[in-house]
Order: sequence, then C-alpha cells, then structure tokens
Amino acid sequence: MVEKMAKLLFPEGRELAYGGGVEDSARLTAEALRADRVTIFEGTFVTQGRLARVDILDKRGNVFDLIEVKSATYAGNAAAARAAAGQPNLFRSVKGKLLRNKNRLPYLEDVTFQTLVLRTLYPTATIRPFLALVDRDRTSSEDAIHRFFRVRFQPADGQRISQVSVEFTGDVERLRADHLITIIDVSAEVDELAASVDAEAAVLAASLVPALTRIETAPSVACRECEYRVGAAESPNGFLECWGSRSEANPHILDLCYVSTIGPKADPVPNQLIRKGLCSLYDVPLETLVKKDGEIGVYNRRQRIQIENSRAGTSWMSDDLKQFVGQQAYPLHFIDFETSALALPYHAGMRPYESTAFQWSCHTIPAPGAAPIHSEWLNDTDACPSLEFVHTLRDCVGVDGTVFMWSHHERSVLRQIRNQLERYGLAEPGLTRWIVGLAGEAAGGNPEDDEEEEELGGDPGRLVDLNKHTVDGLFLPEMAGRTSIKWVLAAVWAADPAVRQEFAQYERYDDGRLLSPYEALDPIEIAGAAVRVKEGTEAVTAYQEMMYGASRDDLAKRAAYRRLLLQYCELDTAAMLMIWRHWVALEKSG
Repeated sequence: MVEKMAKLLFPEGRELAYGGGVEDSARLTAEALRADRVTIFEGTFVTQGRLARVDILDKRGNVFDLIEVKSATYAGNAAAARAAAGQPNLFRSVKGKLLRNKNRLPYLEDVTFQTLVLRTLYPTATIRPFLALVDRDRTSSEDAIHRFFRVRFQPADGQRISQVSVEFTGDVERLRADHLITIIDVSAEVDELAASVDAEAAVLAASLVPALTRIETAPSVACRECEYRVGAAESPNGFLECWGSRSEANPHILDLCYVSTIGPKADPVPNQLIRKGLCSLYDVPLETLVKKDGEIGVYNRRQRIQIENSRAGTSWMSDDLKQFVGQQAYPLHFIDFETSALALPYHAGMRPYESTAFQWSCHTIPAPGAAPIHSEWLNDTDACPSLEFVHTLRDCVGVDGTVFMWSHHERSVLRQIRNQLERYGLAEPGLTRWIVGLAGEAAGGNPEDDEEEEELGGDPGRLVDLNKHTVDGLFLPEMAGRTSIKWVLAAVWAADPAVRQEFAQYERYDDGRLLSPYEALDPIEIAGAAVRVKEGTEAVTAYQEMMYGASRDDLAKRAAYRRLLLQYCELDTAAMLMIWRHWVALEKSG
C-alpha cells in the first residue's frame, strides 16, 4: 500500500509487470528507457551477475532519479528543522557522521546497490538516489484509508510465488495533495557506502560462479538467533551444516542467557571457547561470570543459576517468588492484548505506525480454588476500536483484585489508548481514571512511557509483570536461557502432569513427542491452505488480512481468521494461568 501511494505521486508512471524471465524483464526496461522522458515502475536491471529491481525510476534526458520505496518511518519535522539549520539529514549525526543504525543501514545499502547497477549500465548518465519513506509526523485526513486499496494475489505462470497487485479506488488528486510519503535525497550516503557495497556484492556474485559455493562464516554467539537453527532431528539443518560437531553439545553454549555479555565486548568468552570446540553450557568457567569489577552482577547470577541447575537437572524458585505467589489478592486476572501498527494509519487523525489495540483475552480466577473464567473481545469493524476496547476490558477486570501481564506491553498499550482518546476528544473522566488506576503513570509524565516504573519512581498501577518475576525468580532446565512466555510454558508443560491434566484440550503428541500447547493449536483451512496463528506476528498478519487485505470482502475467510485469532489469544492468557498453577504447586511443595 505504501509503495502504491508513492507511485501515485508520479501521474505519468508506467508499470512494468514482471514475473517471467529476468532477461525479458530487463529487455522491456531497456526499451522503455529509450524515451527521453519517462517514469517507470518496477524496472529490472541486470549486469555482472547482479540484479536490481527499482521501485520508481524517473528519467529526464540523461538524469535518472532512482527512488526506492520503504515502509519505514522518517521524522519529517525533525528533518525540516535540521535542514533549516543547515544540518545533514537524519541518516547522519548533527556533525555529519553516517549513522550505521542496524535498522536503517540496510535501506541505504539497498539503494546503493541499485545505484551501482545503474551506473554500470548507464555510465554517462547522472544517477540520483532517493529513499521514499513514511513521514511519521503527518496524520491521515481520511478515515479507514485502507478501504481504497484493493490488494490481490495473482498466480504467475511457472512461479511459486503469486504476484501482488494493488488497486487504489479513492480520489487520486486528494491523495496526491495529502499523502504520507517523504522523499529524501541520499546521494551523499550512497557515495560513502558505494565502495563497501560494491566489494560485498562482488563476493556474493563470485559465490554463484561457476556454481553455488558456501561463503564460510566463523561460528560465534551471533548464531544464537540464526533462523536456520532448528531441531537436531530436522533436515535440512543449516545450523548443523555450519557448526558441524560443535552443534551437538546439549545443553549448548548458545542456550546460556545473556551469552554475549561474558567477557570483553570485542571478543566474548563464549566466542573464545567456540573457537576451541568447547560448545557445551558446562564449558563456561563460573569464574568468568562476573562484571568488569569482579562482582557478580544480575546477569551473572542468572547465568550461574542456569548452569548449576541444568547440571543437576533441578528447578529453582526463589524465596521472593514463593512469597509473591502467596500474597496476591483475588480475583486474579491474566490479560493479553494483540495490537497492530500499519504504515497507513487506521483512522483519521492518526499518525503512521500508531498502534491500534484490536483484541484482548482474559482468564479470571474469582477466588482461591475456583475454576477459571475466560472472557475475550475482538474488533471486526472499521471504526476506531480504542474506546470499545477499554470499555469492554473494564467490564471484565473491574477495579478489584490483581491483574497479571507478561512483560510491560499491556501497560504501554493502555497508556497509548489513554493518549489517543484524549487527542480524539473521546476521553471520559471515569474511564481515564480507571486506565490510570490499572496502568499507572510514568515518572516522566509521558503517558506512553513504558520504562520500569518501580526503578524510575513512577506508578505501575495494578498491573503485575509475570515475566519480570520469572527472570528474577524461576528456572526450569527446559527453559534454557529464555524467559518468553512460549519457552516458559513449554518447560512447565513438560514438567507438570497436573497442569496437563487441567488443560487436557491442549495435550497432543507427534510421533510420541509431547507438543507444547502453541504447537498443538489447530490450523484452519483458508483457500485450500492450512493456516496457523501461533505467535504474535502471525496474529497481526491474520488481523490485517481479515480487515484490510484481499480477504476482507470474503465472509468465510474473515470468519476463519477470526477463529484463529480468538484461539491464539485465548492460549496466551491460558499460558499465564498454567504457569501460575505451576508456581502455586512449587510454592506449596516448599
């Protein structure tokens, strides 16, 4: 949708459909560029084993404006203030140093690569590179602007991936006069990155000739989050191919929490051990688990607990956590929110990527020994859901008892909603007081500040973070070095038969292997494909597809996505309840 909006700013633009052979697409692009003045979309350029697809190319004589569209944000007001002061753009420090931000540098490298390809093909032309980004300081004047964008997926002959087409059905002239795109000249940044990008591209291109060749990378702690690190029994197994026998250690050194913080930042102790082939969790010397001053820090304490209890095969629960479990006031509410933030705002007056809370789930234990009660709410209309979201949540959790969350996401969301309602003129005094009572107020006065309130002197409200209590007070060997709700639940699920008995609807096995409840969630068939929602990004994708994607006018598909969202969010709060049951059992056992 962002790309379509950017292209609509060029009325004379011509779309070059692709999906067939690369050579044919490149030939059609070259033919189109024979014109003296032309604007093309999705041009294809190939040279020296390198291929570039250019979103927008505006040619005027021998000057080519290359515009790469990204859905990332850019602070237009701050950029304008810098320009007025004679300072560089936001990709640089005020003094002019290029900021190699891991989130923004790839965009600059992308447009640099494309520029280099065009300079090779058109050596006498002037190639001017630009990035088209979403201006986060602009607001939408249109309510539910998404309804004007029709997204369609069309299978292409001989292609595994469908082609995406986007049609805009609204007022084009109004869009051009009031859009959300800002276009930034990045010529200086491209010139600075050109040599390094060209050198890296040469290495990559050489790995394809005469046949695909692996580019060797030294194993290190950076591999901890590698997407190819799969189960030992899975095949193909990229982690095994890279690490060889060093992948076989169990528990593995990469499973140690905060593993990259041990020793010198430039060469952490685990990297030194990995180079020697010492890849077991137990190969890490306890004496290295200290801060620079030799003291045992918070991270080091957690690391030592993990190593010692993993070696002994024991669970650990702190006295503080045991005391905490016995002190909570009933009713106990376990809540989880799902939120979505789109580049194109959902509603008039909203900024790009402003978060919208579209779903909540709550499991409530009314009193000690009582059966849990599940409540839920999911938005399925184009109206701004914030007001109904908090109204229905207030009806559920009221003003009594303890409200649990996992991490501080829910606190942050409630503060954002309070801010939204005030800006939209929808605030109700009683509702505002309830939100403040539940989510508290930040120490700095910003209602959207989600820092740790206890440390900053702010008011945390009634919300209690179970993740923080897990980090401070719980270890199960199956958790390894992770404390996300999915990892903790999987560990509890494997360790506690009583929890499995109470929540038997989630007990499933695959070839004798006990599945975690998230793995056991049933898929739903949509358009002939089995679709699952078992983690947050999948929930966001499902909601956006249901509300704004190609499925929004298909009632059967919308109903299927709704069922997927409800069963996933219900499990998120059931997961907290299962973990709580395990804590209660540990506390009672002493």
